[in-house]
Amino acid sequence: MEMCYEGALAMPSGFAVMEEEEMMIIEGGGAFTAKTALKWIAATILGGIVYDVLKAAAIKVGCWAALNAAAIATVVSRVVAVGILTGIAACYGAMLYKTYKSLMKKR
Repeated sequence: MEMCYEGALAMPSGFAVMEEEEMMIIEGGGAFTAKTALKWIAATILGGIVYDVLKAAAIKVGCWAALNAAAIATVVSRVVAVGILTGIAACYGAMLYKTYKSLMKKR
């Protein structure tokens, strides 16, 4: 296919003049060195490692706190249960004593 231009080329009416720097920004091209790219890669890897370590530490601390809370709750619940059972036993004892006392008066 042969193209022949006899006159000067004319730009379309809606064109915009851009500099090279503007085209790099629009195209998404970055102007950085390989050293900078390696720094970004290292920072990304290090960030992932730090995130995983902190997540594992948070899980471990959370488990430790949960176990301590459960142990304290177990002790507290046993103390409360003993207190409630003692109160119930005292109520039954008082009821039996009053019943026995009222039955002895009738004799």
